[in-house]
Amino acid sequence: MATHFDRAKVLVALDAPPEVASLALLADLFHVDGAGERHWKDQWAAISVLSWAGKQASGYKTLPELGRLHTLYEDLQVQLEALGGPAKPADAQSDACPPAKSTFPTVERAVEASTPWITSQVSFAKALKIADDPRRWVEATPQMTVCDYLRLPADGALWRGRLKKQTDFGKPLVTNLRSRETIDITAEGADSPDGSGQRLYRYVLHSADTDESLLALVEDSGWIELSGDDQGCQVRLYKRATVLRPVDDPLADLIQAAFAAELWMWARGFCVAAGEKPVQIKPTPLPAEEKKIPRPRGPDAVKVAVLGGGPAGLACAWLLSKPDVDGKPAWEPPAGDPGLTLEVTLLEKACLPGGKAASVRGTGANAWRIEEHGLHMLLGFYANLPHILTLCKADDALLPISTVRLPRRADGPLDDAWNLCFEPWPKVGSRMPLENWLAANKADRFSPQLLRLAVHLDSTNSTPRPMLRAFIGAWQRVAAIDTTGSAFTGMLLVLLTLVKFLLGLLCLFELARPTDGERKTGQGEIAALATVLRWVARCAWGGANQRPETALVGELLELLTTTAIGLDMTGLFPTWAIADPSKLPEGEYVDWIRALQTQDDVSIQEWLQRYGVAPGFAESSRILDAVTAGLFTTPDQIAAGTFINGFGRLFLNYVTAPFKRLAGGTGEAVIGPMYQALKDRGVNVQLGYAVTQLSIVSDVVQSVTYQELLDSDPKEFKKWGPAIHDGWPDTERTCPPIQPPQKPVPFYAQAYVLAIPPFDGTIPGLPDPLKKRLAGIEHCATVGLQSWATGDALYPASLISGIAAPLRCTAAMDHLVEGNFKKPVYACGEIDDGAAKDWRPNGKAPAEWRKQYAGRLQAGTPSSIFVSVNATASERYVKANPKTQKARPHVFETGVKNLWLAGDWTRTALSCGSIEAAVTSGLEAARDILQKLDCTVNFKIVASILREKEYDQKTRA
Repeated sequence: MATHFDRAKVLVALDAPPEVASLALLADLFHVDGAGERHWKDQWAAISVLSWAGKQASGYKTLPELGRLHTLYEDLQVQLEALGGPAKPADAQSDACPPAKSTFPTVERAVEASTPWITSQVSFAKALKIADDPRRWVEATPQMTVCDYLRLPADGALWRGRLKKQTDFGKPLVTNLRSRETIDITAEGADSPDGSGQRLYRYVLHSADTDESLLALVEDSGWIELSGDDQGCQVRLYKRATVLRPVDDPLADLIQAAFAAELWMWARGFCVAAGEKPVQIKPTPLPAEEKKIPRPRGPDAVKVAVLGGGPAGLACAWLLSKPDVDGKPAWEPPAGDPGLTLEVTLLEKACLPGGKAASVRGTGANAWRIEEHGLHMLLGFYANLPHILTLCKADDALLPISTVRLPRRADGPLDDAWNLCFEPWPKVGSRMPLENWLAANKADRFSPQLLRLAVHLDSTNSTPRPMLRAFIGAWQRVAAIDTTGSAFTGMLLVLLTLVKFLLGLLCLFELARPTDGERKTGQGEIAALATVLRWVARCAWGGANQRPETALVGELLELLTTTAIGLDMTGLFPTWAIADPSKLPEGEYVDWIRALQTQDDVSIQEWLQRYGVAPGFAESSRILDAVTAGLFTTPDQIAAGTFINGFGRLFLNYVTAPFKRLAGGTGEAVIGPMYQALKDRGVNVQLGYAVTQLSIVSDVVQSVTYQELLDSDPKEFKKWGPAIHDGWPDTERTCPPIQPPQKPVPFYAQAYVLAIPPFDGTIPGLPDPLKKRLAGIEHCATVGLQSWATGDALYPASLISGIAAPLRCTAAMDHLVEGNFKKPVYACGEIDDGAAKDWRPNGKAPAEWRKQYAGRLQAGTPSSIFVSVNATASERYVKANPKTQKARPHVFETGVKNLWLAGDWTRTALSCGSIEAAVTSGLEAARDILQKLDCTVNFKIVASILREKEYDQKTRA
């Protein structure tokens, strides 16, 4: 058996549960010949392992895998006896495998390893209770047994001692890797009155016992370093050992792998033994706020005023208008008031709806071109907005885009960028046998042995377990890398082999988990495995910066493993969501996202550093830079929980493609259909009307004052060129101001939705506590640039993110053909308010950008340019930094009984600047209003941060 440790190496060394180690061993105990038949490599080793696993089964009755192993063991014995196999060794039924004897001479084999700093929330003083008592070291190292301990004279040190111990490196399997030795320990360091301090424990071999069953130790030395204060501590270990082993030692590789992995486990085990308990974060409770809508007397309809015509206001008014959803009304009146109706009025100060999404067409000589506020592109995981567009019969305007380019440097050449293509996630049926699923998803690229084992052990007629499915998918993508003709073919093949090995470990880890009573996160199992994977990845990609072909993979592994460690140690690892990425916004998502938002007190940069990310990673990562560029921010300015949620949904939850371009301008493809749906549903849309005052008496809005500012002409809403939906011309030509402006007039309603961003101060009349809270929401100016040329875009159907500031995102809009020009390129980014004047259409900044980038993005001669500087009022972009996330209110959290909020600046499941967040917020505000009216809401809001039952708990207690 000793010659068949491959995937089992690290698992054995990690003191993995017996079922995990046995599965790992079993995966390598057979091979497949050319005819596809399976043969055991070592029959009696298999008998011994299966016997051992079968005996363990009684303690793991929840694991169907061990029951299968026991059956395999019994079947194998019958088969071997029928074949007349060799005589059974006397101890074949014992827990131990017979030690291999060698006639070759022995040589000295030296192994050494160290760990990075392992952090813990245990105070330094508490950690010392174990660290300063060597007899308690066994609490952190289950492989160690203390035989004796003798206190020695200090001789100038803090203390000295002599520890006699026995170590079983192969536990829980018997691998003949035991030692019994005595070491001398010297402790140095100091303690401070404030509770901080440090220790350095050095140890050397004093003597070692020798017999045939023990490792022949020649050398054993190392140190343990500990430091910390009353807030926490950190520990790291170094160890070097030399043993006498046969020249043909079959366990040579195992010893080195086990040595390194086990050392790390001892460090983590110390933290746990010292009293560390992973933080179990509970979902944040919703504010308990009772609100009632004053009902009108008599048969009159309930009047609702939606203040603001951006995506949030449009979505809110749309749901309140009672549209048809899948053949039934979006909501139904209560049984006690079947005649209940709503009269919805939407007030918007501009002459066209849409807010930041209100794109137009030019006029005159430029009537052919779309004029946007920025690079408007929907993300593939958006659900609520696409659903509305489908119901508005406008989903044909969404075109998938799967290619993303990441420049290796912000100022680097674009033709030398990483080119990533994302294929659709495979859909998994609710009841599909594992073998069928593997075949359907072409999983033969993965280890055939491992997959055959997985199929053999799959005793249930269900889809694959979560981590198995996710990592087989990841492996397929890595394995699909084309190495033909590459100068780095050898490097990539090594990369593939290592990734395959690591994914195999993860899959085996998942296969051995019980199907019933899934264990909770926060217990360190995932964090332990992720830390080992991160350590291995760092060893493999240590020179990643010098090897660009592997740098991105190294970055991704560093980010994913550190994120997994942090999520597991905070009790937030979403094991429930990995089975099928499309399930991410369902099930336990509400509890998970509200708990995850408690991590928004720090930036993602600080959060990653807290959980041991490589030094300098957060500042230099191209992945972090590219993802945050699309949110007009940087890793040090985006809240941790918000980033993790968005990053996970971006790459695990998209449908068909991670991005969706629009067949026309945003005003034509998105806002136009929603606007037309409101008109068709009888919503009173008033364009060119500015809200100037709220009148609030006794926590109830009595009226809102508005003022007519513009002459708007709805007839200008029409179809444009190749666009397939309606839009508007340039607003400056069609919406002249009224001279003089009309006097303010009051408007009365029973319910009000404030969908106006508080970026230019709040509407007069709001309560002081609400105004103070909204003042904490930060925002920034942005700029959008569109460039047309006589030639085609050089990177068609591609999004390029992470280029130099300020326009850090750009994309080819080669699906648009406008006028006589071809393939426009859009770009966008955040700017300082002081730089806004430089980005005016005739300013120097746009010309400099075109000079630097136009030729790198477009062929031919630059011909036309349009620049939009978004620096005032609602044009600004809401930030997602920790301060802003703390200030975000829920849609109902106003302190006013009949006032709601809506916009991407409120607290949603996304809580970041995006049209999906705005639409979701508007839908939640509308649903809350309907719930207060005792209506039944049939429209399902995807990834809602609020449950329907919670409405009842808040309002009907």
